Formats: sequence, C-alpha cells, structure tokens
Amino acid sequence: MDRSWMRADRRTKEYQRGVEEFLMYAFEHGFDENKINCPCVKCAHSKSWNARRVRDHLFLNGIDETYTCWIWHGENVIESGSSQSVDQIPIKTENSYAHLCLLQNTTAVRPYFDEHMSFLMTKYPEHENDEVWLKKKQNEIFPRWFQEKIASDLLNEKKWNINAR
Repeated sequence: MDRSWMRADRRTKEYQRGVEEFLMYAFEHGFDENKINCPCVKCAHSKSWNARRVRDHLFLNGIDETYTCWIWHGENVIESGSSQSVDQIPIKTENSYAHLCLLQNTTAVRPYFDEHMSFLMTKYPEHENDEVWLKKKQNEIFPRWFQEKIASDLLNEKKWNINAR
C-alpha cells in the first residue's frame, strides 16, 4: 500500500484518500474489530479509538510519518518490495509481531538478520530458493536465535576481557 499520503498536506484529497484506505486496512487486518490504536502524532499508539475518532485525530493532529510498518494495525513483517502476500507469514502474538518488526528495521540488528538468513540457507539447502519458506522460518525462530547470539557474544566478550587483565 502506498504511504506517500502520510507526508501530504492534511487538506488534500491525497491525504483524505490515504486516511480512508488506512482505516479500511487497519480495521480489516487489526487485532480488534471495533477499535484501533491511534497513529496520530498526539496519541502515538497509546490510545485506542473507533474509526470516526481516529479519522478526526489524523486530520487534526496528523499521522506519525515514521510509522511505515503498520505493526499495530495488522501488517505482517515483510521486507518492502516483496511480492509476498501479507497473509503468508503468520505471527503468533501482537508482541512478537511488534518485536520482529522493530528488529528488522533497526540498523544495528540488520547484520544479524542477514547472518540468520545465511544460517537458514546453510541449514536448509533444500529451501534456499524458496523465499516464502525462508521468511516464514526466519519469522518463527529469529527472535530466539538473536537472543542466544547476543548472549553468546556477550559471554565471549566477558571471557576475553577477564583473560586480558
């Protein structure tokens, strides 16, 4: 879905259409059929409202323009530019969904994400050309793998610092 409307002037038809499309998407794919987290600058996802109130807030306060991965509104974690359907990669809980999106979009974590993909391709060579399967597997196990990787790196760093004294 095109998100250029998020940067448009709130008085334009482009912004109005974008808000309507966003609301349709959010209520269709969200976690609650009656309310959604309000992505306006003032609420910053801290409050949930019905469609009318969220619409009013988006016109009065504007939308958070940095909110490009709509994790609080049912969007699955898929790298931009993927031809994959948003329904192809299941995420079990709202929190794991949010965490994975944050991890994928954090510059410092990106090298780990790429390392994990290489790990998966090595471990499952029969799936190395199956992007959908690899993404699904990565979404399933990356958070745990990442925790273990960081813990291992920290442990090795501690050992190295102790021996250096």
